[in-house]
Amino acid sequence: MKKKIIYVVSTPIGNLLDISGRAVYILKKVDLVILENIKHSYKLFFYFGIKTKLFVINNFFEIKNSIRLINKFKNDNIMCVAIISSAGTPLICDPGYFFLTEAKKLNIKIISIPGPSALISSLSVCGLFANKFIFDGFLSSNISNKINDIKKYVSEYRTIILYESSHRILTTLLCIMKILGENRIISLVREITKLYETVITGNIREVLKFIINIINQQKGEFVILISGICINNMSVISYEIKCFICILLKFLDIKKIVFIVIKVTKLKKKFVYNYILSCKLIKNDL
Repeated sequence: MKKKIIYVVSTPIGNLLDISGRAVYILKKVDLVILENIKHSYKLFFYFGIKTKLFVINNFFEIKNSIRLINKFKNDNIMCVAIISSAGTPLICDPGYFFLTEAKKLNIKIISIPGPSALISSLSVCGLFANKFIFDGFLSSNISNKINDIKKYVSEYRTIILYESSHRILTTLLCIMKILGENRIISLVREITKLYETVITGNIREVLKFIINIINQQKGEFVILISGICINNMSVISYEIKCFICILLKFLDIKKIVFIVIKVTKLKKKFVYNYILSCKLIKNDL
């Protein structure tokens, strides 16, 4: 009996030639291709001559259509399908999670066909530390919730990766600057692999100034990469806090200063301790 298989297939983010030969082969071979938006994927299918039957699973009908498809598997009406997103690697901030979890319950084999991913592509070109990172997808559209999410990054030492849309990019960057300070280094990657791809890296104030001054830079799809704090990167401590530490050094010992500073800034104890120690050793730090 033929095995039941689901292929999770990565498709191009922008440049059609980024798709692998294996991905094209699988999309032509399977009984059915599951996708988000037929109109969006038509260009890819037309270019490579893919004529496989299509089935839509999107955010509006994810559960209902997933159940329909699972029933087709149960009844042996289909044996082999592929799932794609509108761009990049499926399930990363895209529908399909419910379908795959239900498929796993039936012991259906799931195979990855790797390829383009906006977050990995952006990380590889941004110039920030890439060995350790966290991905938080899209932040909440609610300002209060967004700010609470960003507060979690104050003492995060790993690179933080976010997705953002064009109509919220300025608000999100302003919130990041408010919570993390204008000196935190970020990279803003716009329209990765597309004709107007832009990568700008600098402190938040510089990046904000760049996209505010050039209206076209506010269009498209964005990946925001935020540098984590590092004991060798003293710029994450604001000038005001440095001055505050300098004054405290005249009256208190290091242990008490560390306690006060971590209470005020929420920075990690080891990071603050190393900075204060450097102030003691390097008199002209400020």
